[in-house]
Amino acid sequence: MSFSSIEGKQKGTAVEFVINAFKELLEKRELKPGDRIPNETELSQILSVSRGSVREALKILSAFGVVDIQRGNGSFISDGQSSNIEPVLFNFLLMNPSIKEVRDFRECIERNVLFLGIKYADDGDIAKVKENLKKFETLNPEDENIQKKKLDLDLEFHSLLGKATHNGFIEKIYSFAMNYFIPIMLKTYENQAIVPKDSAKAHEILFEPILKKDTSLIENAIEKSNDIWQYLSGN
Repeated sequence: MSFSSIEGKQKGTAVEFVINAFKELLEKRELKPGDRIPNETELSQILSVSRGSVREALKILSAFGVVDIQRGNGSFISDGQSSNIEPVLFNFLLMNPSIKEVRDFRECIERNVLFLGIKYADDGDIAKVKENLKKFETLNPEDENIQKKKLDLDLEFHSLLGKATHNGFIEKIYSFAMNYFIPIMLKTYENQAIVPKDSAKAHEILFEPILKKDTSLIENAIEKSNDIWQYLSGN
């Protein structure tokens, strides 16, 4: 395996560059199931990106089921079978989907998440989402870890919507979809004030159909929240 062959070809964000490096080596079969991959420090040096970017990329690759991170033992290329992600999703990363395909995929999943959330969400689910929204809106702009907290709360919000479906398979697919959007989430924060009020608004819009138990609000919620997301991400 030769990550050094990727050096000098950086396009997009640093996180996207690292992910694309893995994609290229997987497509060339220079990375194979079971291969141990360099640690964060080594990858950072080889690819000339920060350790933080490597860490975020590995988190996404782990969510895809491409990388198996074994604490204390290192990180490896998953065989796809032992992964928590279905094989069809394991291969998604290699498809290089267009922005439109990814957006349509998210909308399709989110539409069903809202429908099942309306049907099955209980008082406990509702309370947890409300608490998440409150935390998101009251982030301290002086907090030195605010970027990480934004992302953690953003992902937690979508995780809670997934849990509100009370369907483990849908929850897993939705989590997979949202982890794919981590680089775009980070980009949207750059286009907002220090505290991302637009992101909070998009969350409130998505949550409204479940809160009001009203399926007639789903399509409007999907459209408006995605309009905000597309505007902020530039896609």
